[in-house]
Amino acid sequence: MHLPYANELSLFIVIPVLCYVLILKKWKSHLNELSTLTLLVAYGLGEFLTLTRL
Repeated sequence: MHLPYANELSLFIVIPVLCYVLILKKWKSHLNELSTLTLLVAYGLGEFLTLTRL
């Protein structure tokens, strides 16, 4: 099925990466969430790299 702008919408994977960078500034107060966000960022970066690969 062809979905218009599907590739552009999938670039929103960058949002968890930006949240991760913001949380790393205050990492001592977010120790519980840091492990989960690390997994999400690793997945997001992997997806982002496969989407932007030429």
